[in-house]
Amino acid sequence: MTVDDCLFSQCKGFTNEATNNNKEAGIISLQKGDFTINGTTFDSCESSSGAVILLQKDAASWIKCNHCVFKGNTGRSRGLIRNGGQNIAFFNNCVFYENTMVTHDWGLIAHGNNPSAFCFNNCTIYGNQRGAHTASSVCLNNDGSIILANSTVIDAEGLALVRNTNVNNGVSILLANSILINKGATVGENVVTDVVNAGHMKAPFNAYNCIWGPTYQTPESTFNVTDSVTDATEDTLTGGT
Repeated sequence: MTVDDCLFSQCKGFTNEATNNNKEAGIISLQKGDFTINGTTFDSCESSSGAVILLQKDAASWIKCNHCVFKGNTGRSRGLIRNGGQNIAFFNNCVFYENTMVTHDWGLIAHGNNPSAFCFNNCTIYGNQRGAHTASSVCLNNDGSIILANSTVIDAEGLALVRNTNVNNGVSILLANSILINKGATVGENVVTDVVNAGHMKAPFNAYNCIWGPTYQTPESTFNVTDSVTDATEDTLTGGT
């Protein structure tokens, strides 16, 4: 199925109460098959876990979003986009901004289970926020694989921009030619905001030609950073000090 040049505005899925944050919903819920979305905007939609797009568990499907905008949407927890496993979610030239998670639970923009994969190319993620703040707040959270290339991610409050706790073979994180800035202050006692959640990054991790910061910690995983700036702040991008 293909959706071209559409507007999803103020659509509502299952929301119930904010405390029922594990109820899976989604404005688009994919169980079987493949789905392509081109030139489409999701504006001020609201639903539960997997608020805008839910790839259901064991669906073995893929979704491709090209030139799409996700703005002003509200989710209850666990990702604007939730990937239940054995699925691939690909985003090309997409923008995610001013979206909100009501609770703190894990992924804000993306949340997934092993062995799911998220691929972001030429994407911009900024100005997203949460209604609650704790040490489990992460922008891109997946126990499968994450590829982020030619993209910019600026987060104001998360524990980390990227997190993965899975040690299974075939799971990996790749950041390439991207800018990743976490502006947040310390979240919780002795927890430092970072691009990578050091205590919970166990998948093999590679970063090439990236600007990221502001803090740096060595994750538990196999870790390789090449030709990258690892002590950057948002001022770095504007010529400040």
